[in-house]
Amino acid sequence: MPYQIAAICRLAGIKDVRAKVLGSHNPHTTLRAAFEALDAVRSPEEVSIMRGRTVIRLSPTTGGGE
Repeated sequence: MPYQIAAICRLAGIKDVRAKVLGSHNPHTTLRAAFEALDAVRSPEEVSIMRGRTVIRLSPTTGGGE
């Protein structure tokens, strides 16, 4: 069933994802859980506000990339 989750993530623009289904392998339950997880994703800015920190963006030219 993880192929369903991978397909949803690809449609959302997420290119590299791995998934493991725990518990029920019912396709409806799996898809609902995937959408709930995507809805719970927070941006770096939201997390930084929660933690009282600042976000530092790194680019490949400044040593932050591969």
